[in-house]
Amino acid sequence: MGASGNKWGANATCNVMSIGLVCNKDGTVNTISLPSSNLHGSICSAIGNLTTLVTIDLSSNSLKGPIPASIGQLSLLQTLHVGANSLSGEILPKLASLTRLKFLDIAENRFSGNIPAEFGALTNLQHVNLAGNGFQGRIPAFFANLTNLKMLSFQNNQFSGEIPSGLGTLINLTDLSFAQNKLSGTVPPTLGNLTRLKTLKHICELATFVKPGRRRRLKTGYFTSFAKNTLSGTFPPTLGSLTRLTTLGVRDSGANCSVESGQSCVVKQTSSSLFCYWCSDFCSYCVPISNPLPMAPPPSSPPSSGLSLGAIIGIVVGGILVIGLLAIGMLLLYKRRSTKAPEKSNPQAGDGSFKEESSMPSHAHMCQRYSFAEVSKATDNWAEANHIGTGGYGEVYRGVSPSDPSVVWGVKRAKILTNDFRREVEEMASKSHPNLVRLLGYCVHIDMATEHHEQIVIYEFCSNGDLEKYLSGGPKKGSLSLEQRMEVVVGVARGLEYLHQFDIVHRDIKPANVLLDANMQAKVSDFGLVRMTEGTTVNPTRVVGTPGYVDPAYSRTNKATPMADVHSFGVMMLEIMLTKPVVMHVNGGTNIRDWVAERVQLGEVDALKDPHLDTVPSELLLKLVELALQCTSLPASSRPHMTEVVAQLVAMKREFVKDGGSAKKSRMQKIDDEVAMRKTGSNMEEELELLDEMLG
Repeated sequence: MGASGNKWGANATCNVMSIGLVCNKDGTVNTISLPSSNLHGSICSAIGNLTTLVTIDLSSNSLKGPIPASIGQLSLLQTLHVGANSLSGEILPKLASLTRLKFLDIAENRFSGNIPAEFGALTNLQHVNLAGNGFQGRIPAFFANLTNLKMLSFQNNQFSGEIPSGLGTLINLTDLSFAQNKLSGTVPPTLGNLTRLKTLKHICELATFVKPGRRRRLKTGYFTSFAKNTLSGTFPPTLGSLTRLTTLGVRDSGANCSVESGQSCVVKQTSSSLFCYWCSDFCSYCVPISNPLPMAPPPSSPPSSGLSLGAIIGIVVGGILVIGLLAIGMLLLYKRRSTKAPEKSNPQAGDGSFKEESSMPSHAHMCQRYSFAEVSKATDNWAEANHIGTGGYGEVYRGVSPSDPSVVWGVKRAKILTNDFRREVEEMASKSHPNLVRLLGYCVHIDMATEHHEQIVIYEFCSNGDLEKYLSGGPKKGSLSLEQRMEVVVGVARGLEYLHQFDIVHRDIKPANVLLDANMQAKVSDFGLVRMTEGTTVNPTRVVGTPGYVDPAYSRTNKATPMADVHSFGVMMLEIMLTKPVVMHVNGGTNIRDWVAERVQLGEVDALKDPHLDTVPSELLLKLVELALQCTSLPASSRPHMTEVVAQLVAMKREFVKDGGSAKKSRMQKIDDEVAMRKTGSNMEEELELLDEMLG
């Protein structure tokens, strides 16, 4: 990434077949997307010359040094994701000129100093992740002006002072974390205005309660985290209005409450599922409290029959949104009707090709259009020897490029024709990511004489086939090492995270739709093709997906959201780590998710271990299982977004590598072994004392 050899200029064009680049119609660079690409060195200042950039994603690499000031020249930039690197220095005020910026993630680096006051001008920001750095000073009050924020994390820095009361004006926030700082003072009552708050980064992956002779682990869900600060006073009664909040965690916060340990407390609501617990010093050992703790009593005031200011604002904003959505819907309907007429009057040409071929993908220069004769020759006339298999989209063949025999193709031949083929090819061609299968070409063939119709896509060939063959029912069952499995789940998660940034929902995440290249890198396939089978005239509203992986919420509503992919990913993650079938042959057929949840609740951790693996650290396995169960939780709104999933997986992977991989017994394993040897089994108190003694 160094500046040497880089000749980018203001009018630079790019080779759109290059991995990691997406271009505009005029060939200028729109996107640089190179997450997890083993990049070293520094970010070169010449990147500021690419003035048409909208997205920069260089996350999860080994980049060092500062963010170059030249990035402040990118006036069109909307996404800057450089998290999980080793970048350092202070955040330059010049970056505040990125007034169109919506997504800023600089987490897990080595940045320090204060957040520049100039950042208060970035009013379009929706996602700000500052976690895992060394930022100091007070949390800037200007964050209260960034009213479009939905996600805001100050976690694991050196921020001090009080929590700004102005943050209570950020009514769009759904994710907020103050954990692991040096904050003091009281929790501002204004946080009770954040009625959309529901999911946040958690500290404790598992809440644990102990019974004689058995340890059980339960899922905690998500919480607003005040953990590891020195807050004082009682929690304001306004927090009781946060009906979407599932858990409030205040471990080691120093808050004043009735827990004898003095470490933390929470308040249980009757109007929601707020979870009540306290945690010991070691994060993985958390003990739920069965009796709710009282909140600070609400101030005495005469009853009011009117609506609160927040409710009035909500009604007004909701009304404006409804009117806006109706207007947009009418506009789209008008445009759709106005464009259908010319398509109907000029659908095909007699020579077997579309007359409107000039309007094929605007990104068509990113992949080549081939004739049916060329594709037939590439597959040796669809020879059986080149037939790889059958997928949801159609038959899959291996082919060889007519122009370069060294280039091997994967060829998908549609079994159902769709009017959306042009749009979906354009969508796929415009997306480039190391963990997505790359589109190389397409073919549209309509022979009016024989009524033979074909829609074909051509993509990069992945020599190690699909992931399915390495799992429970495949010929290479159990052959993946723990390290390879970790790489696969991280890769798939990154691919989905990228798609979800563009509001693309895959709908059919499963091992058969994950391909492995020559280096065993996971690549998500069929991310555009699945939608083609959904919107056909055969069944325009049917749920697309594979039994066992399909999200129950999606099955019930027929509405696919990113959370449907998160659910499918969670199921597949369990299948990968355990090498067990997605439908277990117990009790007449049990989904792997339910079987695993029961094993965890009963404390039968050994049953989760794959016998094909020599050693699996118990701590790592439980973290992976817990994350997978979170991904499959109900309601769907309680699931983490893929950005959060990626962050957790990357952290687990780094910890695993730091501990020397599977050959080294983790600290948690040693604790488990010692507890098994020494515990008396007499009561919970004795075992907790033993844990406290060992965790010291």
